[in-house]
Formats: sequence, structure tokens, C-alpha cells
Amino acid sequence: MKHCLNCLKEVSTSLRCARCRTALYCSKTCQEKHWKVHKNICEDSNNEDSNEKLFLKAKNQYQQGRHIYLPLYTSSITNNQLLKGNYEKAQKLYTKLLDRFRESKGENSPAVLNTMNELAMTYYEQGKYDQAEAILNQCGPKISEVFGESHPSTLGNMNRLAMIYQGQHKYSQAADLYRQCLDKKKAVLGENDPSTLNTMNNLAMALDKQEKYSEAKVLYKQCLEKQKATLGENASDTLSTMLNLAMVYFHQGQYEDAETLTKQCYLKNKETLGENHPNTLNALNNLAMTADRLARYAEAEDLFLQCLEKRKVVLGERHVDTIDTMKGLVRILALNGKTAEALVMYNSIKQFY
Repeated sequence: MKHCLNCLKEVSTSLRCARCRTALYCSKTCQEKHWKVHKNICEDSNNEDSNEKLFLKAKNQYQQGRHIYLPLYTSSITNNQLLKGNYEKAQKLYTKLLDRFRESKGENSPAVLNTMNELAMTYYEQGKYDQAEAILNQCGPKISEVFGESHPSTLGNMNRLAMIYQGQHKYSQAADLYRQCLDKKKAVLGENDPSTLNTMNNLAMALDKQEKYSEAKVLYKQCLEKQKATLGENASDTLSTMLNLAMVYFHQGQYEDAETLTKQCYLKNKETLGENHPNTLNALNNLAMTADRLARYAEAEDLFLQCLEKRKVVLGERHVDTIDTMKGLVRILALNGKTAEALVMYNSIKQFY
């Protein structure tokens, strides 16, 4: 199933970027809207298969997969089943490119090291954390030696390795590495750089996972204020941090505060990204969760149902987020006295174990 890079709708046309021939769109309007993002990696292919074009082709495949799907974290309920985005295709392209660069430029060349970094993230996006970790641990010391300890490439490698630890549920290790990365990014890039703020958000998330809610809340608030000032209130990263902060309130039992913040985030995501975007659906699912905790069970059921139907279309039935919505719906159906429906839903979840 292929999707438009801009609106995420399933594509029935063959409209592609005329330059790189890999970016896919449902209409000219979507293509024009997405150009401000796509232009950063677009390159005229001229039907060539040179090393540079191969890298850009892999980058496009990886971006398309990443744009559609959220990162897949390990979960007992999915048994690490993999998403079928474009990551596998990107993985193969990067592997092919890596062999070429090793032969033509040398094992420790910047081209090889950067490609290894990109390859690792295609494994990460598929939930293949051990493979991703092995690649980053292999190229990390070399990147530091070639570029320097404070170079953005070195810091990017640190941040990505911490992301993998987080995906492996090694939250303490992830937090330690995020802290190191954050301190260096503040010194090199500045406290308000988007990359610095991204790592700050990631650190807060790792702390949240360790149930260090007070510390996570402070970081999220600092990050949110800086993102509002530098990126704008409706920027995707700003809204993601807002939603993460709302979940800290939720975890602390402050359900009214969580609902207020989540509702703001949902409406802004709906307006800026569209009602079917994964970020919008995250907020919708969280609204259902807060309605549940506030004992508004009929409302919670309706919200979970809306979210489930959309997540099935956008993410697929096997996605961990889709299954999480199904689990929430099972509970609500039972609370609303719909035992038979809850049992059917529960049995449908069991097939993913």
C-alpha cells in the first residue's frame, strides 16, 4: 500500500516528483505543499544509478516510510512484528550503497559512516533494534574520530543510539546518553536549536518511562516554551512535546489537566496536519483514555472507535498503536456492559501475540 507523502492518503495515481522519481503524491496540490520538506533531499535522477543518486533514492524511501508510520517500539502484544513501510527497501538500497562507498572511498570515509548511520535507522524503524545498535556502536567511535566529538554527526549518532536503547526498554541507559548528548548540543548548537530541543524532549520521554514524572514534567515544560518561541505554537515538534506533557499529567492522575492540554493538541494537529495524521490520532487516542479515567465511558467508547478505524487505515491492523487502541476499547466495552463485543475484540487482539 502506497501513500501520498503530504496527506498520507492511499495513492491510486502514479504522480511522482519529476526530478528524483521516488517521492509519491496523490495530487499536484499535495506535491506543491510538500516541496518545502522534499526539496532538502530531492535530486535530479536522470535515470542514473550513481552512488549519489542511490543515496538520495534510499533517503526518499526511508522518509516516505517514516512520514507514514511512527517509530515501532517493542511490545509483547505484537511479538516484534515488523511494519511494512518503505524501510526494507531503503535498507537494501543503503546496504548496496554502503558496499560501493567502502570500495571507492574507504572504510572510514565520511560517506561510509553517514550511510551506516542511515542504514541503522532503517533497522530501528522496523523494530530491529539489535541490528541497529550493532551498526551504530561500530560506526560511532569512527564518526567521533573523523568528525570530532562535538560535530553534529557525532551528536546525531549519540542521539540515535539513545533512541535505540529506549526502543529496547533500556530507559536508564537511554536517559544517561540523552543527558550527555543534550549537554554537548547546548554547548555546540545552542539551547534553542531544534536538534537540542529534540534531544531534550527525548530525555523527558525516557524519564517519563522510568516514572520520574516530576523531572520529566520540568523538562517538557522547558522544551515546550522554547519550541513555541523558536518553532511556533503549531509546529509538529511543539505539538508532540505538548502531547507528551499531557501524558505526564495523565500518569500523575491529573486527568482534567491532561484532557485540557490533549484537546488543544488534538485540535491544532487536526488543523495543521489533518484528521488522519498519526500525530492527530495519538491525541485522539489520549482523549479517549482521559475520558475513560474521568468515567465518561460512552464518550470514551466513541473516541476509541473513531481512533481505531482511522489507525487501521493509516497504520494497519498490526501496528502497536492500533493494538493499543483495541485494548483500550476492550476495557470500555466491558465497562459499558457490551461483554460480547469486548470478547470479540479481545480475541482479535490475541492473534497478534
